[in-house]
Amino acid sequence: MDYLAYSFLPIFKNIETDILHELLSSAAKVQFPKGSFILSQDDIISKHYIMLEGWCGASGTTEDGQEFVSQLFKQYDFIGESSLNISSEEISTINIKTFTNVTVLTIPAAAISTAQKKSLVFTANMINMYAEKCKDLRYHIESLALKTSSQKVGQFFLKLKLLSNATGMEIAIPFDKSHIASYLGITSETLSRTLKSFKTRGFTVTKNNIVMPSPYALCEFCDKKAARKCCLYEKQECKFKV
Repeated sequence: MDYLAYSFLPIFKNIETDILHELLSSAAKVQFPKGSFILSQDDIISKHYIMLEGWCGASGTTEDGQEFVSQLFKQYDFIGESSLNISSEEISTINIKTFTNVTVLTIPAAAISTAQKKSLVFTANMINMYAEKCKDLRYHIESLALKTSSQKVGQFFLKLKLLSNATGMEIAIPFDKSHIASYLGITSETLSRTLKSFKTRGFTVTKNNIVMPSPYALCEFCDKKAARKCCLYEKQECKFKV
């Protein structure tokens, strides 16, 4: 496997060339169709996954059979960083389900463990990714508890815009709205009503995308952390302008 093709991934940032070669020598590029399970609850976690393309989520099922989505994984995310001391095979407590067609890079858990022991840089990368994911989860939990449906949806659309680095007015909706509703902790009916309210504010909403009425239409849902990733940050109209 050509290590240069994957050396840009955040988890491999600045790691030693020999460590990268060792990791990639046991890696494999694998595709999963939409609606399949990369990992199922109670599976032995013998390998870990780096997202190359697509979206998937950590999901489960309530007692009444309703699916819930507790976490999203996007391009370049590392699935498996919850254990920073991988010394033995663990049991998965969640399902990882694909919401789109997905391409991942799989790496055996044993190879990850060996690389951690050999490289402080690689271990630091894993810790940094884990810490960032913990911040995102804490922010998401706070949003579920404190935000209105409109705020949750607006923040999600803003997140999609920032992740895509889109400079135009159109934002792609990457997966089914039912998964979006579940992730945001609202019902599909509530999401539908909320999207209708966005339409009254000038947004165009279809199955696969939304079109903003202006470049600043989602600014009300922004915060300082998100603002730093925005192409409009500190421009005259930005509320976080210093």
